[in-house]
Amino acid sequence: MASGTPGAGGCTSSLMAARWTITISIVNIVEGFYMNFLMATPLKMSSITDPTRMGAKVDKWTLRFLSMAQSVARWSKDPSTRVGAVLVSPDRRIVIPGYNGLPRGIEDSTDRLLNREWKLRTILHAEHNAILTARQDVSGWTMYVTHHPCSNCAAVMVQSGIGAVHYIRDDAFEDKWRCSLETAGILFKEAGVHVEGHRLWMG
Repeated sequence: MASGTPGAGGCTSSLMAARWTITISIVNIVEGFYMNFLMATPLKMSSITDPTRMGAKVDKWTLRFLSMAQSVARWSKDPSTRVGAVLVSPDRRIVIPGYNGLPRGIEDSTDRLLNREWKLRTILHAEHNAILTARQDVSGWTMYVTHHPCSNCAAVMVQSGIGAVHYIRDDAFEDKWRCSLETAGILFKEAGVHVEGHRLWMG
């Protein structure tokens, strides 16, 4: 995911956005923990990936994991865009979170986080961070993330063998980073990665 000033005429901004990659967390959160953690959320969703499905409820697991990604995003200290992701094993018994921030052991002072150019050169994105934290083969796993992945994160996910991506729709974000996100879509399509966006609504 990215923040900053997008270029008006092409992919210059996406190249800078591609440097954003993500920051750390917890490994092997077992089913009992996230079930109790997520059942309390009041969020509901409807899928808008396919216009014919407008208003259709997504399954309970997608809801829970996207809700969890929203909670993980709050761990980020980025003053511009807080992004959260959870990487889930096929049997749903391993859940690995990640959020955008500076690498482990690097001071995340306010001055650094407010320095856009420095931040874009050093920050890690939520999706990449979750994959790094996994420290194991994640082929066939599913990534749930609070924003549409950027082109760099898409490349990392394709290379890692991620089988599916679910994200929360954000029209303003997607318009701002259209070039990078369109490239990400091309990568996902060619690699056969299932991608689905969902719009949250309160109720």
